[in-house]
Amino acid sequence: VSFEELRKIIHGVTNTDYVLIDVREPHEVANGKVPTATNIPLGEVADAFALSKDLFKSKYGIEKPTGKQETIFYCRSGVRSQKAIDAVEKAHSAELVTRNYRGSWLNY
Repeated sequence: VSFEELRKIIHGVTNTDYVLIDVREPHEVANGKVPTATNIPLGEVADAFALSKDLFKSKYGIEKPTGKQETIFYCRSGVRSQKAIDAVEKAHSAELVTRNYRGSWLNY
């Protein structure tokens, strides 16, 4: 996902149903985040996506992503977000549509 595409998604220009996941550590997110993003640190991603829908919502405050929407991951520079995608796809390959905001926070 490019910066311009993400901007359009966030502002509803594309009518894309999406979930935006920030996989940075909480102390990094404290300095700012992309609007609408939910923080799930990289070390929690695999376990988070193994949770039931109810536990996921209780812990992260959003509905658990499904294959009906795009799940977009980002971090500081795009490396950790790709690792998160790899972990999620390994466990849930057919269930989710995953994308990486390649420029991540440094680009935003």
